[in-house]
Order: sequence, then C-alpha cells, then structure tokens
Amino acid sequence: KITRLSQTKEPLYSYTQTETDHMGRPKAAELVGNLGTLHYCYAPFSITSPYFSQTEKASTHLATSDAKGKWTRKTTFDLMGRLASEEGVKTETYSYDQLGNRNQETAPCTYDAKNQLLQQGNHHFRYDAAGNCIQSDETHYAYDPLGRLVSVTLPNGERITYTYDAFHRRISQTHQGQTEHFLYDGDHDIGSCTRSGNPLTLRILEQGERSVALELNGQLFVPIHDLMGSIACLVDPKTKQVAETYRYSAFGETTSYTHQPLPYNPWRFAAKRSDHHTGLIHFGRRDYAPAQGRWMTLDPLGFCDGPNRYLFVNNQPTELTDLFGHFAIRPYWQATTQWASHMFALIQNTTFYHNCIDQIEDLGEKFLEESFLTLMGYYQLGNETGVFGSGEISDRVRVTFINGILTLPDMFERTVAELSRCHGDINVHYVYRGTGGWSDDMIRSVLARWGFESPEAEMLVLQWRTLIAEMGGVNGGGVIYHYAHSLGGSLSEQAYLQLTPEEQKMIHIFTFGSPTLLQKKNEHDKFTNYVSVRDGVCYLDPITYVRAWMHRCHEVIFVGDSKGPPIVDHLFFNATYRSIWLTLGKQFREKYLT
Repeated sequence: KITRLSQTKEPLYSYTQTETDHMGRPKAAELVGNLGTLHYCYAPFSITSPYFSQTEKASTHLATSDAKGKWTRKTTFDLMGRLASEEGVKTETYSYDQLGNRNQETAPCTYDAKNQLLQQGNHHFRYDAAGNCIQSDETHYAYDPLGRLVSVTLPNGERITYTYDAFHRRISQTHQGQTEHFLYDGDHDIGSCTRSGNPLTLRILEQGERSVALELNGQLFVPIHDLMGSIACLVDPKTKQVAETYRYSAFGETTSYTHQPLPYNPWRFAAKRSDHHTGLIHFGRRDYAPAQGRWMTLDPLGFCDGPNRYLFVNNQPTELTDLFGHFAIRPYWQATTQWASHMFALIQNTTFYHNCIDQIEDLGEKFLEESFLTLMGYYQLGNETGVFGSGEISDRVRVTFINGILTLPDMFERTVAELSRCHGDINVHYVYRGTGGWSDDMIRSVLARWGFESPEAEMLVLQWRTLIAEMGGVNGGGVIYHYAHSLGGSLSEQAYLQLTPEEQKMIHIFTFGSPTLLQKKNEHDKFTNYVSVRDGVCYLDPITYVRAWMHRCHEVIFVGDSKGPPIVDHLFFNATYRSIWLTLGKQFREKYLT
C-alpha cells in the first residue's frame, strides 16, 4: 500500500496492491481516488481497467481500448527481430543498413560513415566532433564536455538551458526567465519545483517507473500505463473521467487527446520526461528524438549495446525498453529484477542477517586483514579524483595520474606521493580507480579492453578539460604529462578519444604495463608505452605487442631484464617501471626547475 501524506502527516490518498502472483508481480490493484480496480495478466500480457485496456494477442498484434475508442497496432519484423512495419497510430515501413541505421518509406534517410543522421526527408542535421547532434533544421543544441545537453535554441530565438549534478541527473531547466528545478528519488525523476521550493509537479512511484498518481500544478490525476510502461491516460478522480489520452507510434511519436482542461503532463512515452518545446524525451543519461527514432548523442557506455551507439533499443521498440539511456532490456526483466531486489531487501532488514554479517566481518578482519578481504572483493572501494603536492610548477604545466587494477588506498597514496616528489614536489592531479577485488577488476579490465566506456574515463576527461581551462584553454600553450599504470592505460585511451584534436595536442601520455598499447594515429598524438619484457598484462594487446617487438616502433619501448620469473613484472613500484618514472621525473625537473 502506498499512501500520500500531507505536511501534517494526514493521509491524502492511497494506492493498494490487492493481489500478486507466485513471483510477486501485481495481479490487481485499487486505484487512487476509488477509481476502480486495475487488473494485470501475464499469459497473455494484458492490462484491464474501467478507463483503459490493452491485450497482446500475439507478438505482432496489440489490441487497445481507450477513451477515444478501440484501435489495433499491427507490426512485422525482419529476420534480425527489428521492426519492419507498423500499422496503427502511424503507418510506416522500415528498412536498415548493416549497422542498423533506419530508413523509412515516407521519409528517406541519409547517414555518414559515423552513423550520424544527415537527412530525413526534408529535415537536415549536423554534429560536433564528439558525435553530438548540434543542429536539427533551425533548432540548435549545445553540450557540456561530458556530452550532456545544456542548451537548446529554438527557431523563434527562444533559448532553454539545463544544469546537472555530479550524478548526471538533470536538476534544472530555464526558459524565458523561469527556472524549474527537478526532484529525484535515486535516479528516478519524481517531480519539480520553483526556485523558492513551491511544488510544480510530483509523481508517486511504485516499483520502477510506474506511477500511481500525478500532481500537476496542485491538481491530482491518476495515470494508467500501457504494457510497455508508457502512460496511456490520465484520470481525474474528481470527475472520474479520463482527462487526457495518449497514443504512441512504435518509436514513441505521441498523439494526445485532451478531454478537459489540465496542466501539461511531462511524463508520457516510456514514463520519461517529455519536453514539449523541443520534442525530445529525456531518459536520464541521454535525450531521445522520437521523430528520428534514435538518440541525440553517442552511448556513454561505449559499444556495450552494439556497434551503432545511436540506435534506440536496437530498433526493437515494441519488445525492448531502455531505463536511463544506456542499453536495451525487456520490460519483464526489469519487473523480475525488482522483485528479486525487493526480496533481498526484506532479508537484509532482519536482525539475524546483520548479526551474521557483523560476526563474519570481525572474524575476517581478525584472521585475514581488511586488505586481503578487499582484494578478494568483499569490500568495494569507490572512485575519486583529487590532487597531491605542494603546488603547480607553472601556470602552463600539469601532471596527472590514473592507477590500474587491485590498487589499495595506501598503495595509491604512496604512488602519488612518490610521483610528486620525483617531479619536484609539485601537484599530481589523480583519478583513483577503486578496486572491487580480483574478479570484479578482471571483468572490468576485459570490458575496458573491448571498448566499454567506464566512469573513470569520464572522470579523467573532466579532469583534463578542467586543467586545460586553468592553463588558458586550447590556445594557452599548456601541456599535460599524464602517467597511467596497467588498466589505467586503457582508460586513458578511452578518455583521450573523447577529446577534440586541439585538446589532444596538449597531452603526452606515458603508460606502464598497459593492456592497451596506445598507437599514434594522428600527427599530434604523443604516446609512450613502457613494457617490461616480463609483464604478461601487455600480452592482452598481442597484435601491437608483436608488431612493436619485431619493428621496434617509437610508441612502444621494451624495458627490463628477461632474466627472472616471466609474466609477473607488472607492479608500478617494481624496479623495472620505477626506474623509468623516476628518470622521467628527473628529466621533468631539469626542464622546468633549472
């Protein structure tokens, strides 16, 4: 049961699940405001209520009954499961190229080699060097260094600006001098208020993104969701009538039918916030353009969802959904994981559970030590950025560092202290990649090697761009000397590739024992990879390793003595690598301190 309370703790309204199935999924619920019962069925999938009903009669046939009448969406799919045609709210036929770029019969599309949409019918688009869409006809978009939309300039000259917090959550929107501040429960957008704190919108959530009530400018409405999680209609509990009905094309183009005056409802397709000024839908990490059926920016997680980072749910919008703009999942998988999380949370709340955990931790730390438990993955250490040293050597020079796997805090502190000392006790700006233990670090290493973009790489991008700005920007004549150990080399390459060519020119990267051996692809690239001949980690880039060994390329320098145990000479503080960065520090002092 979910009850909304007033400021004086008086109950205002309630939503009650009255029946669940054997998996804990809801089968029946009493709607807010005594509006009746909402019934769910899972074989076949259906939702039934006095105001809206929907049944999946087959994977290609969806029957709906709403306040506007009955309608059916029919779909077909190609051999790869992608939507080939739809008939219902919109009638359209789709085809795709080898990388999934969508073409449609009524508005032919043109793409470039980077999968960027250049033209759709009579509409034209432009992109910046980072792959962000910066123009759609006469509408212009601007982004911050992390690829987040910060402003939109409309064809009439009006400008909308956005701000974000450290967790990438959009926290405000300003239009025509009016600022709306957004509210969150974790990652879930639950409402907005004015600068002075007066509420504008509020949605009351059950599990996931399904809402049980919406408050729009002080008026209460009861939403009913369709099978894909989009809001299908709003019911006014005062009149017990449908106030507004929504119908969607497969890719989210929305048609609304207003039956009575009401404030604008921002939550529509996929229950995400829609902007009626721009036509974009904000999923959390990215903005989606339903008219084009694709994201406005590249997937921040890299290629984890496929080679084309602009695709929306792999062109399977009737089968898959996306929670925050990262990757596609099935809606029913989301419900199952929420149920499992709920059951585990119940177990965690028991006294027996906490007593057992406390005793196990005490015994583990007593006999195995905390550092051993950390390396085994029992404790998870978070990432952080910071600076160590007594000051900058110049207003045009900076030194940065990122560590590799299995690095404990005390080991990391010793490393940055030594780096600072050997460079003349100057500031070392660092990104600490916290360890999650052997198995977690190894999995993340493989993902990074495959191109999966990590949060540490984003942190490094932000740090580099902040330092570049401190040094007067790309035309300020500054230089950054960057050191990376182990997995830090792969993360550094990810970060480097997100920079503009002008920014890249300012950075010289030195890697030690990296699983990715950075190769010079542009004239301005400055990479030096130090590889111990007894370091097995570097074998993870076998093609570059063998090519460098045979042809002795300038970017890869083999160091150390082949005498001794093979594979294991990897640590940053081992004699092989330590002698190198101490020498680099000496050369740095001679260049800038004499």
